Amino acid sequence: MKEFDYPRPRKKSLKPTAWQQGEIILHALTAAVTFLSPDHRIIWMNQRGLKILDLTPQDIEGALCYEIWQHRSYPCPNCPLQEVMRTGQTKEAELTTADSRVWNLRGHPVFDENGQVAGVVEVRQEVTERKKLELAWKESEERFRALFERSLLCVYLHDLSGKFLEANEATSELLGYSKEELLSLTWTSLLDEKQLPRAFKVVNELLQTGRQKEPREFKLRTKDGRQVWVETEACLLPRQDGLPIILTVAHDITHRKEMEQRLINSLEEKEVLLREIHHRVKNNLQVISSLLDLRAMRAGDEKLRELCQDARAKIQTMALIHTHIYQSGEFTRIAMKNYLRDLVHYLAQIHSDKRRSVEVKIEGEEIPLSVAQAMPLALVLNEAIANAYKHAFPTGHHGTISVILERSGQNVVRFRVKDDGLGLPSGLNLDQTQTLGWKLMRNLVTDQLKGRLQIIQNKGTEVLIEFPLIKEAQNA
Repeated sequence: MKEFDYPRPRKKSLKPTAWQQGEIILHALTAAVTFLSPDHRIIWMNQRGLKILDLTPQDIEGALCYEIWQHRSYPCPNCPLQEVMRTGQTKEAELTTADSRVWNLRGHPVFDENGQVAGVVEVRQEVTERKKLELAWKESEERFRALFERSLLCVYLHDLSGKFLEANEATSELLGYSKEELLSLTWTSLLDEKQLPRAFKVVNELLQTGRQKEPREFKLRTKDGRQVWVETEACLLPRQDGLPIILTVAHDITHRKEMEQRLINSLEEKEVLLREIHHRVKNNLQVISSLLDLRAMRAGDEKLRELCQDARAKIQTMALIHTHIYQSGEFTRIAMKNYLRDLVHYLAQIHSDKRRSVEVKIEGEEIPLSVAQAMPLALVLNEAIANAYKHAFPTGHHGTISVILERSGQNVVRFRVKDDGLGLPSGLNLDQTQTLGWKLMRNLVTDQLKGRLQIIQNKGTEVLIEFPLIKEAQNA
């Protein structure tokens, strides 16, 4: 086989004929192409190589390759071109030159007419940037692998069917499976049937948006049959060579779920206890109210009967609070409009008779109040309604009582009890009066509600109360 006649170095007439024919093509290549003699001398180099070295053909002809490229006076250790000359086979390797540039080097043997290696064609392509990218990619992969394996959180990859593709050590420790065992399982096989719809919903969400909108909780079955709770977040990783895969990060929340369940059980027990307490208080107040009713029925003195009735109304007002708490199961707040409706209905039954007709209206908005504010407000209403029946609508008179509950600003409640009856006696100075009902109303408003009480005389009497909402009620 004859490709080139071996030329003698530094004699221009001995250049290979085939070399001359392919010179145009070789000069057009982006790689540096050099024809070398067996003793490493440069016979010819294309324009790309000359440009890289910033030399002329006269500068490099007959020069030693290691002097030109490596700036050294002796051959390079493990030179791939020596291997080509020794074996007569193509050799490829990567070399770094003195200027830290990395080159991909391919050496192709050139044979004389006797089949002996007469020289080497060296094709040199710079791969410095590629090697930097490869190194950066390798370092990035190593960092990711370290984060993946050493993370205290469970991190795993699975395909759209749920089959595990990769899992870190934390996942194996939590579930009790070896990595090899996990890779033979599907993530969904660790769930019970009730959780499967939620799992499929997460997959659909990932396919639509690429990531979960919020963390999800799942209960997984371990190798030894235990149940562990995990909170997961996942994102979709696209792949150019196929369907996307899912990266999931999960952490063990079993202890938290156990504590939550204990708290729930404790709260349920306390709710049952509180409900029973309110029920017993309500029953006890009902017993007291019944005893007062019996005493009033046996009393021969009209004034004593009125006192018993007044005391009974106050007790029933408080008992009704406990009834609403017991029935609603809400132990910190009371829906006041519903409560006022029931209380007014009860008070109307006590005070109304056939000789007078008084209509009581409930107006305004529903405002939840804490028990600490609902109780004194209810007692104030009891006094105001009782006074209206007694003084505004004596026997034979008819009219209307309006009970209005509304907000005045964001954190202030306005409560009004207004009648269109006879009004208060002229010359009555409420600031100096010492009647029990008025003193009770004033003390309840100023001391317990921390509010302001005002009596307005205009075509009847209006009791106006304004007080601030306490924090629990504001958050309702």
